[in-house]
Amino acid sequence: MDSTHYTEIHLIHQGTQNHTVVQLGGLYEHGQADWVLDQTGVDYSRFRFVGDGNGVRMEYLEGDGVVLVDGAPMQSSIVVRNGSVVRIDDEEFRLELRQQRYEAATPNIDAGWMTITGSVREHNEDAIGIYQDAPYHLFVVCDGVGGAEAGEIISEFAVKYMLHEFEKYRAPNTDWASVFRSAVKAINDEARRYAQFLSEQSGKRVQAGCTLTAIALNGWDAHIVHVGDSRLYLQHEGVTEQITTDHSTFPSESTGPVPMNAGQTMMTKRNVLIKGIGKTDQIEPDLKHLRLTPGDKLLLCTDGMSDRVNTAEINGLIDGMAPQLLAAHLAKTADERRSADNVSVIVVRVNAPGQAASNGQPMPQQRAYVGPQQRPRLSTVTDVDTDFVTNHGTGLPFHIIIPVAIVILIVVIVALLLMRGGG
Repeated sequence: MDSTHYTEIHLIHQGTQNHTVVQLGGLYEHGQADWVLDQTGVDYSRFRFVGDGNGVRMEYLEGDGVVLVDGAPMQSSIVVRNGSVVRIDDEEFRLELRQQRYEAATPNIDAGWMTITGSVREHNEDAIGIYQDAPYHLFVVCDGVGGAEAGEIISEFAVKYMLHEFEKYRAPNTDWASVFRSAVKAINDEARRYAQFLSEQSGKRVQAGCTLTAIALNGWDAHIVHVGDSRLYLQHEGVTEQITTDHSTFPSESTGPVPMNAGQTMMTKRNVLIKGIGKTDQIEPDLKHLRLTPGDKLLLCTDGMSDRVNTAEINGLIDGMAPQLLAAHLAKTADERRSADNVSVIVVRVNAPGQAASNGQPMPQQRAYVGPQQRPRLSTVTDVDTDFVTNHGTGLPFHIIIPVAIVILIVVIVALLLMRGGG
């Protein structure tokens, strides 16, 4: 079967000729789609169409109606073909299986996200970014390193910088590898300067940095940039795998088991980041490209989630839940399993063109930045001086001008008093 096609199932009511269209959401051999029938004269019934090596299999999930397919009684499931007639009580439907070419159209991107402080940390050093303007989409996760004054600020800066650059460069033929490489270098340079500034202010060495994992979508093309140990997973054809490589190491010993599902345990890992924003003067991110197909699912997360939910568990959940529900569920699950970190999750479902998105919409969240952003700045002495020069046209910084002005004012007052006394 040509992998550039997906399947639409048209259910045509034989009385009214009304069309109901469902899509498998992936290649002909894969994916699934539900059909709910709840109308006058028919008991509530729910069916599922599943890609099958022999064609399309129709499963009867719920209902009390009498169902016939091509005149034969339907029990739990049956393979249907183009032109099959399905009779449910007194209603009759004809099935048309239509192959559609997806590459010529834009995918329908359905996304949900959640970032939480969690039960252990006092503040959220994670930050996430979302930009959606079809056919262009950007999803970013960053996990701050260095505490509130360092990691929290750097992760926010990195997310906003990526959103700013995406807005500036989004175009059909953008070389995203070059854009991402330049963006990571700029973010790293500013993070290093900021760490030096904090170190000078505090009199001790301060580390300021973050992880950064992002994916830019342009139609069916996905461009990935990654540094650190946040992660990107892809589920394709029912199999979930980790696309990014963790730039971290950790000791073999553990702080103890963490409750999982019944009969399972996961050991707590203590990460040591070996590559990340702010770690060294020079940085080379991992860059990858994927060609997506309808039905693919993407999941970005910080290690606060991946330390507590394994790949097999993600694979078991990602098909059955809408993106926003899954993002919230995974964040809550990681927190309930006593993740010692903040938790951030972005779930993206790549639907066939025209396929409806889920109803769940993310609520506004602190540390979740949506849409284009102004070019962010880090607050250092250099930034303050530059802003003052730009706005006031003088080379003297503000903290020098005020004392000088006070001295001049005192001299003038003293001079006036002396003149009066002499008169």
